[in-house]
Amino acid sequence: MASRKFRVASVAAVMIATAVTACSTAASGENGKAPGPGSANINLAIVPSVNNVPAYIAQYDGFFAQQGLHVNIQSIPSSAVVIADELKGKVDVCAGAYLPFMADEAAGQKFRILDEGSVMGTQDRVLMTPKGSPITRVSQLAGKTIGLEATNSIGTLLVDEVLEANNVSPSSVHYETNPGGFQTMATQLNAGAFDAAFFGEPFATEAQEKYSDTVLANLGVGEAAQLPMTGYIATRKWADGHPAEVAAFNRAIQEAQRVATANPQALRKAIARSDHLSPVVADVIALPGFVVGRVDAKSLQRAANAMLQFGQLSGKYSTVVKNGSLIRSMIQP
Repeated sequence: MASRKFRVASVAAVMIATAVTACSTAASGENGKAPGPGSANINLAIVPSVNNVPAYIAQYDGFFAQQGLHVNIQSIPSSAVVIADELKGKVDVCAGAYLPFMADEAAGQKFRILDEGSVMGTQDRVLMTPKGSPITRVSQLAGKTIGLEATNSIGTLLVDEVLEANNVSPSSVHYETNPGGFQTMATQLNAGAFDAAFFGEPFATEAQEKYSDTVLANLGVGEAAQLPMTGYIATRKWADGHPAEVAAFNRAIQEAQRVATANPQALRKAIARSDHLSPVVADVIALPGFVVGRVDAKSLQRAANAMLQFGQLSGKYSTVVKNGSLIRSMIQP
């Protein structure tokens, strides 16, 4: 197993490449007038993960405040669980995985991707087993139980892909959602709830430090390399009704994304504060890439294609996926 320090070095190129290649399709509300100082409240739900830490940078470093925003942050176990609250207007924006939103968009709901967040690093999403497990190869997972932070999520897609790459049918394993998400995954794994579990950072490193859990597979390789992972997503109704807030939010997040890309130590400091991590953990967690630039339909299309390929989207949606209209509907005003 590669050391965490090696992993940090290996992902630096991904972060730089992401910053250079982030692209072209216009994000909504870019030219909106900024709200006055402290005049706009935004309720932001965040899935605890290194992928979403730029939102905390925007909060801690005052980028939201500089844009006249007062952002109330709440932690959630997965982006799937907050969709109902967004539709009810209880949450304005979610910082989390795209996949549940894409699935609901295909089914008829209306969402807007305000900003791209992160892409897969080489080792920031992993499949792990508890210390002493007899399972030492992915091929041994047939018939086993795998813990996920949310069912039919990015975790399902990534684990399905690594199973198929190791000649294991995804239908031969049992996926079980952990209600506490990543935050309690290591506890549940080591209590025997799962044979293996899907982890994002910083929780993978915490599991290694606390329990000596083992990385069975790194998931950010092959077809998943630099796969779009997380973004900042609102309902279309909210985005259309708050153009100034959307524009201000975009500017603040873009500034934070630039900090996260150019200054990994600032990112580590922010996640140590937001997730109450020890310096030992914060200093060695593997990092994803962060997207600087406008929302890119071509990049996001990879995520939709993968959802269709691995069954997170029904085949009845194949036309809207393949012709790009699903993604276009989520990024165009």
